[in-house]
Amino acid sequence: EKSNISYKENNKNIESKINSEIDRSNLSDEKSNKSENKIEREFTGNFDCLKKIYLKDEYEILKDSDAYIEIYAYGQCLEYPEDYKRYPMLVVAGGGYDFVSDREKLPSAFAFLAHGFNCVSLNYSCKTAYPIPHIEVACAMDYIHNHADKYGFRVDKKCMVGYSAGGHLVASYSTVYKEIAELAHLNPDHIKPYFQILSYPVISLGEYSHEGTRINISNNDSAIIDKLSIEKHITSDYTPTYIWTTNDDT
Repeated sequence: EKSNISYKENNKNIESKINSEIDRSNLSDEKSNKSENKIEREFTGNFDCLKKIYLKDEYEILKDSDAYIEIYAYGQCLEYPEDYKRYPMLVVAGGGYDFVSDREKLPSAFAFLAHGFNCVSLNYSCKTAYPIPHIEVACAMDYIHNHADKYGFRVDKKCMVGYSAGGHLVASYSTVYKEIAELAHLNPDHIKPYFQILSYPVISLGEYSHEGTRINISNNDSAIIDKLSIEKHITSDYTPTYIWTTNDDT
């Protein structure tokens, strides 16, 4: 119980700090010349940046996608070495590929931020079959790689955390990222995950799958169902993984 209280208070403190920075900076949202909905704010405090970036503005292959990333990154602290960089954590919330859960996105990003990561959350396309959501993950990973210096990311330590259907997206991405790299004309080394956390994930799209997840990501195409049933594709070089679930998980 104390741990839960501490977790909530920590998130509340971070949210309060961000809100006060926004109020103090008195910055208006800037309209990008690429997308009028693109939001960009710069802060001068320890919490350096909070940015929303539409992937279609960066990647031609996603020109018809509304997927976007949000970046939560601390600036350089004078107490750390000048070249100190944080592990980047890509946060992929769940929602059965029907929606992207805010409950699993923002609190998770804040929690990892408080534990030394710089975070990027992904709002991926829903009710859209493979490979579009996986291409969006790949482009988010590529963006992290290409902007490592700007946001203080360690390019060799790109991590991912996924929840429920987001856990399925993360876990299946690790089985197909080389194929996705070729499809999206990306360098596979730039989009390869270093480590991943699967939180009460959907693993199989077979007999015991979550029906909505299976339908939304596969359109009940048998070839896609087989490709994205992760238990069939684990190899010795699969991404190192920590997996957890709950007592009442179904």
